[in-house]
Amino acid sequence: MARRRTPLQRPLSLVEALELPYHRMRLLAAQHTFLVRTGDFRGAAAVAEKNKAVAKRAADPMAMMMADWMLGISHHVLGNQAMARRYAKRR
Repeated sequence: MARRRTPLQRPLSLVEALELPYHRMRLLAAQHTFLVRTGDFRGAAAVAEKNKAVAKRAADPMAMMMADWMLGISHHVLGNQAMARRYAKRR
């Protein structure tokens, strides 16, 4: 599936430039939801991986929980149930 631009591209660019990690994580979560709902499961998984990296740098347990949730959903819709379960059981 071709990469789809979302309405969130511009705000994401801004929060990246301004180095606002919590805002970035929230926008990445919204982008992930958009991509899952529109059937771009590989794109959603890539966004989930980006969010995981941001959450690790933030060293916030709640941010890591959200990253695990996004990764779990991504693996589930891609058909990788073992990995989805692994992320769903974290924390």
